Amino acid sequence: MISAFLFLGAAVILLVEGRALIMLLTGRSLGKLASSALGFPMGAFLNALLFFLFTLLHIPLLASTVFVGHAILLALLTFFLWKSNKLKEPSEPLFPEKQNLFSKTLMILLTLSLLLKLFFGASHALIFPTLYYDSLSQWNMRAEVSYMDHAIAFDRDEKRGVSKPQYPILLHSLQIYFSLTQGEWKDSIANSATFLLTVSSFFSVFLLLGIPALSPFLLLPLATIHLGQGYGDLHVMEYLFLSILSFVIFSEKSKREFLLLSALFVAAASWVKQEGLFFGVLPWIIMVSSWFLLKGGRRKYDLPFGYAPAIILGSLWTVFLLFQGFPIGAHAGDFSFSFHPEAIRPLFQALFSYGSFGLSLFILPVLLLEALLAVRESWKTFLTPLLVIFWGVLTLLETLFVFVFTSNVEFLLNGQTFSRTMLIPLFILILGIVLLWERRLRVR
Repeated sequence: MISAFLFLGAAVILLVEGRALIMLLTGRSLGKLASSALGFPMGAFLNALLFFLFTLLHIPLLASTVFVGHAILLALLTFFLWKSNKLKEPSEPLFPEKQNLFSKTLMILLTLSLLLKLFFGASHALIFPTLYYDSLSQWNMRAEVSYMDHAIAFDRDEKRGVSKPQYPILLHSLQIYFSLTQGEWKDSIANSATFLLTVSSFFSVFLLLGIPALSPFLLLPLATIHLGQGYGDLHVMEYLFLSILSFVIFSEKSKREFLLLSALFVAAASWVKQEGLFFGVLPWIIMVSSWFLLKGGRRKYDLPFGYAPAIILGSLWTVFLLFQGFPIGAHAGDFSFSFHPEAIRPLFQALFSYGSFGLSLFILPVLLLEALLAVRESWKTFLTPLLVIFWGVLTLLETLFVFVFTSNVEFLLNGQTFSRTMLIPLFILILGIVLLWERRLRVR
């Protein structure tokens, strides 16, 4: 019982911190529930930045130092929030809801389906011991070693099982943070921390999109498997979702603070896995630049407002790795390019035959083609969802290139990482199509 209260208290600290920053940026535009749901993912990012600062300054990761750091951070955020008068702004719903009997019935059925998925994730993350190879050799292992050392582990020689010391630290810092409140390392606490990040992020997406729009993602077989918290791909995708939805709000409401919020969330993705930089920050820059070029707007004032945090915070870990002499890629040969023809047939088999994508890869092209044909004459009206779809296509091409033109072909041939890497482009494509259909229904 005491352990649960300590866990809850630690979670509240991150939630309040993150919510304070979001309200400092957006005021009361999001409403209490949405800003609270977004608060925990943002607080997890702030925690990672705090751990990074401690690493640079060689401050030991102890309960005393970490929570003093959070106390100072929370005090600063509260002070600036109070001085900004954002708390006095009127609250307004961003997307008014219209429901009929059919939509309510659909929501009930989809809610039950999603609850079953979450039950699977909770049982595998919190009850069963860690079963995933990458967690045993990297994610949880590195966090546990770092917890014992009171410092982030950079074990170059794999002496203690830390096989990827160059990985970004958002998930590691989150697991260490919650373990510090317990006074000991527990796998269940570590997995509970990342599962809480998963649930809060999906709940945020639900509040901004609704269950009918959220269900296509969690109904994918592969997504259900990842609810067990074995890898970081799901969390990369969630931060990208939050970034995209913040950008959608910016494009529709012309509130540039949401462009900054979008930049912070996409930068956070790069602190989960390196894919967050190449599949997130770089496409985000292309998407935002394209939007301003095609849509116009206050480019001179708004672009730097989003570019600076996305580029600086999004590339900070990579710059740190370069100065420390660590490789940027997770595997040797990530940046050694040559064509591997033996990958072609297994690639199509993984996508359409023995992969874990269900019917999505058969249905998505049809839905995408129909939607694109329907909006071809008034495409500027649908510019934002079209750019999200372009982001998805771009990351899809990146993924295919990685597994066909680099040494990562071995992870396609042995079935290790290709499917879960495909989660990011697949989910972004689904999100883009959902946004496009939703926009079409509103325009009619």
